[in-house]
Amino acid sequence: MVICMCAFHKVADGATLYGLANAWAIGSCNELPEFVAAAKFLPPPIPYVSNGPMFQFQFTNFYCNEQRVSKLFFFDASTIASLRAKAMSDDVPVPTRVEPVSALIWKCVITAGAGTGASKLANLVNMRRRFVPPLPDHCVGNVVAVATACKGENDDGSDLATLVNCIRKSLSQLSSKYVEKQSQDEAIFAIPYDLMEITEGLIRGEIALQVSSLCGYKSYVDFGWGKPSWVSSNPRTTTNNVRLMDSKGLWWNRCVDMSER
Repeated sequence: MVICMCAFHKVADGATLYGLANAWAIGSCNELPEFVAAAKFLPPPIPYVSNGPMFQFQFTNFYCNEQRVSKLFFFDASTIASLRAKAMSDDVPVPTRVEPVSALIWKCVITAGAGTGASKLANLVNMRRRFVPPLPDHCVGNVVAVATACKGENDDGSDLATLVNCIRKSLSQLSSKYVEKQSQDEAIFAIPYDLMEITEGLIRGEIALQVSSLCGYKSYVDFGWGKPSWVSSNPRTTTNNVRLMDSKGLWWNRCVDMSER
């Protein structure tokens, strides 16, 4: 038996989807799930296509691009520990699990390109815990913002430590960016326009890689007949897209959708 779930990203993000799955499981076990009213958290419709006929053509071509390859990679605990050790630096003495893995794939993308010059990585970030005060984990809506890590042309190399430092800086700047908004509501309504910018940046080739981390969510949900043997994410229709997910045991899986090059 297979259970598939799909969310319309204008009104829901990965946290909402997993929250729904877990609430569904709780309800099937005769318990009462908890929800938070979504009205004030939901952003306005995302204006994906906004720059005239030429941009619409580029948008359609980008999202229907057949010249891409989807692959699944697994990282065990020892491999991740080794990557974290290599990524340590004075600026980032304790990298997270996600940071060095994202940096490794980013490094491969840079090497597959020119190997030098500026490069950008866009991280999709769940903002619930980054707001002040934080939003509940189980609030529903599309509460995802974009942290853009930039490696400049004059940065020293593309080693893991350098790229992890770039990623960490972008995450720190993202938190302060939304805290400085006049109100939490203004921050929420600013998010969809940031998402539009990342889409346009991907189309123009300004962003080398987009990373979405679903690690840490309760994805192995028990609906009453035991936990699933496998949970994964479907391949995206876009190129240069990475999704990080937990697997059973000590493994992580990474679904990578890249151009053939």
